[in-house]
Amino acid sequence: ISEKNNIVTAFSKSLNREITIEKGFVKPLLKGADVHRYSRLEPKIWCIFPYEIKNGKAVLCTQDEIKKRFPLAWKYLLENKGDLEDRENGRFKKEWWCFGRPQNLTEFEKPKIITPEISLGCNLTYDSKGIYHNTKCYSFVFKESIKESSLYFLALLNSKVLWYFLTTTGYVLRGGYFVFKTNYLLPFPIPKELSLEAQKPFITIVDQILA
Repeated sequence: ISEKNNIVTAFSKSLNREITIEKGFVKPLLKGADVHRYSRLEPKIWCIFPYEIKNGKAVLCTQDEIKKRFPLAWKYLLENKGDLEDRENGRFKKEWWCFGRPQNLTEFEKPKIITPEISLGCNLTYDSKGIYHNTKCYSFVFKESIKESSLYFLALLNSKVLWYFLTTTGYVLRGGYFVFKTNYLLPFPIPKELSLEAQKPFITIVDQILA
């Protein structure tokens, strides 16, 4: 709803009312509907994030750390403790404030290409800020050893060529939508080790579109 002095005012679905929480304990979160072709990413929801990224690893904050540094967040967590403890038949009862699936948390803050999981046409865009997202989005995070520009790849992945490839090889859903998952994208043939000179026309155009 609003943000002031590092305090976020938001609407909590679980409590069905407005709450205040420290900005340092939440992350802007993208949904599939927030991702559009070459468009600026503007998340509309926030996600509780009880972790710290340390030395390339996501470390769960302790109760004492949260109480001391984020008292509003701790109060909010306590109000939801029952539901959090009951997840998956009490599997997380010991550390009830943790994520159920904390994989790949260190990858989100890297520059990446993002796509909705299900889309009508290619709707990929570039995330230079490192925004988190839910499972209705997929990301492509590139290794440092990759020589090609991410913007060159974005041009290819938003092209009519990829859409033609998916419509002839992928899994079609009702309404002509297709699934942009690894299994369907991986077979798409891309030239390897293209020279920077050959990539430049793609990079220039994509730069202009993003701007």
